[in-house]
Amino acid sequence: MAKFLKIAATVVGVASIAIVTAGAGIALMSGVALSTGIAAASVVSLSTLAAIGAGLGVAASLLGKAPSGVGGAQTSWQSDPNAGIPYVMGRTGTSGNIIYHRAYGGDNKIKSIVTVLSGGGPIDAIEGLYLDDVLQSVNGSGGLTGRLSGLMWHRAQLGATPSTALTSPEGAMAGWTSAHRLSGYAASVLTLKFDGKGDKQLTSEPKARWVVRGVKVYDPRLDSTYPGGSGPCRPLQEATYVYSENPWLHALTWLLGRWQNGKRVIGIGAPIDMIDMAAFVEAASIADANGWKLGGSVTSRPDTRWNALKAMCQAGGGWPISLGAKVSCVINTPRVALTTITSADLVDDVSVTATQSRRDRINGIVPRYRSEAHGWDIVPGAAIRVPAHVTFDGDERTREVEYSLVQNVNQAAQLARYDIENSREFGPIELPLKLRFWGYKPGDVVRLNVPEAGLVNQDVLLLDRNLSLQNGSVTLTARSETAGKHPFALGQTGTPPPTAAVSGPALVPTPTTAEWAISATTITATGDAAPALVVTGASATEGIDSILFEYRRYTGSQGDGDDWIAAGTVDPATQRITITSVTAATQYQVSIRYRLRDEWGARLILGPSTTGARPGASNTAIVYIYRRSATAPALPTADATYTFATATLTGLNNGWSTTIPAPSGGQPLYVAVASAVNSTATDTIAPGEWTTPEILAQDGTSGAAGINSATVYLYQRNNTGTAPPLPTTNLTYTFATAVLSGALNGWSQTVPADSGGSFLHVTTATAASAAATDNILSTEWAAVRTMAKDGSDGADAINNVNRVRNSQFERDEAGFGISVAGLTATVSPFTIEGGIKQYRASYTATAAGQRLNMYEHPAYAVKVNPGERLAVQCNIRANGPIDRTELQIWYRDAADANFSQETLQTLTGQRGYNTLMQGFAVVPAGAVKAFIHVSSYTNAAGTGINAIAQPMISSATASQTLFPPFTSGPADGADGSPGAPGTDGTDGVTISASPPSIIVQADRDGGVYSGQFPATAQITVLDGNANVTESCTFSSSTGGGATGSVSNAAGMKGLVTATSLPSPNIAGYIMVTVTYGAKTLTLRMNVSKVRDGTNPSAAYPAVPVGLTTTAYPNPIPLDGGQTLTVWAVLDGINPTGGGTMSGSLQYSLDGGSSWNAMGGTASGSATFAVGEPASVHLNGTYTAPSGGATVTVRFIGSKVGAGNITISSRSYMQPK
Repeated sequence: MAKFLKIAATVVGVASIAIVTAGAGIALMSGVALSTGIAAASVVSLSTLAAIGAGLGVAASLLGKAPSGVGGAQTSWQSDPNAGIPYVMGRTGTSGNIIYHRAYGGDNKIKSIVTVLSGGGPIDAIEGLYLDDVLQSVNGSGGLTGRLSGLMWHRAQLGATPSTALTSPEGAMAGWTSAHRLSGYAASVLTLKFDGKGDKQLTSEPKARWVVRGVKVYDPRLDSTYPGGSGPCRPLQEATYVYSENPWLHALTWLLGRWQNGKRVIGIGAPIDMIDMAAFVEAASIADANGWKLGGSVTSRPDTRWNALKAMCQAGGGWPISLGAKVSCVINTPRVALTTITSADLVDDVSVTATQSRRDRINGIVPRYRSEAHGWDIVPGAAIRVPAHVTFDGDERTREVEYSLVQNVNQAAQLARYDIENSREFGPIELPLKLRFWGYKPGDVVRLNVPEAGLVNQDVLLLDRNLSLQNGSVTLTARSETAGKHPFALGQTGTPPPTAAVSGPALVPTPTTAEWAISATTITATGDAAPALVVTGASATEGIDSILFEYRRYTGSQGDGDDWIAAGTVDPATQRITITSVTAATQYQVSIRYRLRDEWGARLILGPSTTGARPGASNTAIVYIYRRSATAPALPTADATYTFATATLTGLNNGWSTTIPAPSGGQPLYVAVASAVNSTATDTIAPGEWTTPEILAQDGTSGAAGINSATVYLYQRNNTGTAPPLPTTNLTYTFATAVLSGALNGWSQTVPADSGGSFLHVTTATAASAAATDNILSTEWAAVRTMAKDGSDGADAINNVNRVRNSQFERDEAGFGISVAGLTATVSPFTIEGGIKQYRASYTATAAGQRLNMYEHPAYAVKVNPGERLAVQCNIRANGPIDRTELQIWYRDAADANFSQETLQTLTGQRGYNTLMQGFAVVPAGAVKAFIHVSSYTNAAGTGINAIAQPMISSATASQTLFPPFTSGPADGADGSPGAPGTDGTDGVTISASPPSIIVQADRDGGVYSGQFPATAQITVLDGNANVTESCTFSSSTGGGATGSVSNAAGMKGLVTATSLPSPNIAGYIMVTVTYGAKTLTLRMNVSKVRDGTNPSAAYPAVPVGLTTTAYPNPIPLDGGQTLTVWAVLDGINPTGGGTMSGSLQYSLDGGSSWNAMGGTASGSATFAVGEPASVHLNGTYTAPSGGATVTVRFIGSKVGAGNITISSRSYMQPK
């Protein structure tokens, strides 16, 4: 059977897998009871492992697809009732998930916050507590020291089983009992004391983060029951587990699962005999040798068990694979080929995909990793790019890859280099082999020697193995494996390996001498004899289309492709061919080539072989010999031998040769001739056979001397444009130096400088003479011509000097900031898009009309002059529910206060990275500084990421219409040396308040909770360092709806008491005036509400909804202009995945006879992943006309597609 390369385009798809541990979340405690029952799945089923194995196939191994980001918001301290169980590995920073958050005690001044840090406990250690990024010191009783002493306490558990419930040092926590043990969970309780009467007070909750050493793992190398192991470590016996940062030990332990009371809490839970333990042990040892570690967190949801496993393996430089019914793994490491597979081992055609697609074959990666220096957030590292690959590909092909569980930049760089090199390996290669190759498994390296497929001594990495029971064969799937990538990826060499490709001979087979032979002979037919070449043999390769025979007379100096004469293209079954169009007694060669699918293979060249002589016939030739001599030379005196086949003559003497000698001293060239005639292959020419020498060629007499000639140019400038007079005297031109001498009358042989005039004139003359010089007469000069004249001035150049400092964010966010109106936003890590560094902000909007501002900080504003025209430009990104984005320039006055602003350009809708916004502006009178300000307005609720890049302000002319290309602005200078100390000033009078503002808790409608008022703050007045509060006189006024006063009574002076802030007011103030001697000071005490969003409108209770139509039971009367808002949530889950559920809100003004869609977000849908919950959140609105209206509302739920969708009891509809 022929074994040739199949030409095929292979499209590989990787199925998305979602595997969720049912009920593996921890409920948020919002009432007086906390659910402590954490549902757990039992041992993983074979079908689940099969589903996981579906993601461990060839495509994932070949293309090296990175896992999606895992761990969720690891550093965000928040309460999420839908959050899964966090699972912390290695040393890392985490903020966990808040499950209890409640105030209690007298005046609700005590608040406790319980945070789960990690499941799968016990973890190894909690190294430290950080509040607002500052490491805290905790004493033996759990109290914080320093300024927070007496205000905050911290107690924690590592997650032993069983554990005792965490407690507060400030008394019993409301709704928290001894049953809330959190066994198996590393957890913390922070207790805060808000006491307005104390000397030290808390005004807000700090942001918390813990640095921990995470869960322990099973290490077979420390297990005496495992071959080669030594120690007490045992699988599924958590008390024997050890702490480690090895990625592969964490992957192995995740496969085994974490168990409590016989129930799996988190992880996969695979039986031990379904894990290729040896592969994970090998990978763990290699990771230790390379210094590869793991750190970070995954969660039971939304992370899937498969994606978490991939992320752990990724940190260890490899990936998981299926090995029959087992889960195994492959790690990037040098390997030795275990065997060589040849064409004889194949049982069917081999298939090779000879290169990766352009999209998948990358030459650069921007690695994203978790950085302790950046608060344990995921940040981008420097781009890893291989210049040799960029040159090979013709352009840069860069991909951003997140290494979620890598916390070292050098490790991330090594893994990125491996990912680049692996993307350039070719494959897949399908090898149908004999049964004896069943013993080789994925992860092994073998060597291929299949020349017909372009695989010559090619090492390949096995990715998959399949057995055919029909014909008893095994199919191995592989990809190329380049040994040189390993030292390059690990930094042992700076030279990258070349891009892998098929090699070896052409895919069309080449004939061999074992198949064909040549003989030269004389054949006889009808009594005549003739010379001939006979080629015999047979093709040993099946499947070729035809055979081409060619021949040529052999000279000894021909190339492989020279001088061939076609003898015929024949059927591949041909076994003999006779070539008779040859000369007797002559050397010949024969070429044989195979053709396959219109492609010709390489030649087999046979010979040379000498044909037989024709009986009774003579070979003839005319032979010429040559010699140079001043007189007729003597002829050869010795016999010479002429060979007919090669046309060569040997045995010449007396200086004669068969080639023309080089000229020598002007001697004539002589020639002599003889005839060679013989029936044999050679003939002897005796000395007497040569003719008398004759002159063939000789030198002639010298010719007459030549003529020197040159065109001579003269130049002159003036401002009149009138032709200047020509030279009036005869001039002498020297040919050797090209110099003209004599009186030039203002002319020059070189072009004069521009200062000589705006008109450039030229004249020419021809110098011709056999002498070294020529005399040029004054009459020989040509008429004067204008050669050039100055043009008019061009347009003014565009100023491209950028005044904006840190315009490429060389110092990160220095000089830039954000502000919001209505929405919430945080500055995101920088990213590189299109080679440009981006300053980014992530935001969450709750409604239309909210605003995110990104701007150059006023302190970095550039200097401008009134009346000056400016060119302003900035790259932007506006992503999410964006209505419009405005490019503005803001001006500041001499007092360094905002003076005015101007909108230069407005773009609508979303915009991608590096969208350029531009505009011209004229600086108004009174402005001395200016800065760039970009504002984006929302058109709905939602989330997004905005960015700015390359801000630029430059000068522009009055008529300028083009913008200059971006240039970097000035860099910040280095800090100067400290100046000399100044003299002490007089003591000043200062005023302050503790707390600086009064904040009360309110429900979603703005109603203040009981006990929040009256609320107080103490004002303190200092004269220098002396407290003079009791020596001051206090008075107050109120605004913004707030009520309250300040005390002027002795012993209570400066005590501010806020008594109310009625709805709909959200913020008011109490303005305090202080008189101290001749000085009068004022302080504005802000009074504001914090709405927690938890209380529904009591007048219209919530009603449950589902996948049907549900009408709200009561009509709702509205006054004219009043707006009705209807909230609706549709929650569900589909265990099998697939299908979509939808919801919409409608209103009726005629009691339900006709319906209309509500405004706002009145419709939506959600698609289900396997076992994952999904939600539809709606917010419909209707505004009544001036005459009012009575409104009926309804919710319509539906589903599309297969699947058993279960609707949660959390689904509801509620008017407000």
